[in-house]
Amino acid sequence: MKITGVHSASFKDMLLRTELLRAIQDSGFEHPSQVQQECIPHANVGRDVICQAVAGMGKTAVFVLAILHQLNDAEGQLKPASALILCNTRELAY
Repeated sequence: MKITGVHSASFKDMLLRTELLRAIQDSGFEHPSQVQQECIPHANVGRDVICQAVAGMGKTAVFVLAILHQLNDAEGQLKPASALILCNTRELAY
């Protein structure tokens, strides 16, 4: 028997920066979706990630959290030209 929809991980398990964890919690999110559990840890260490999931499962949050997590260098300074986001879907373009 396979049980789906049960979240055993938390955003804290993904070793995100403290201010990101606080913003996630302040926004009311408690547990990452399956696509977030699987993709965010890989993206945070600099791996290229391609993910596919139905609408509303948090794919946008995967790349946004990974980008925000990596924007600063080791000394906390912003890195120049750190992120390039290409968007080809109408719903994300607004």
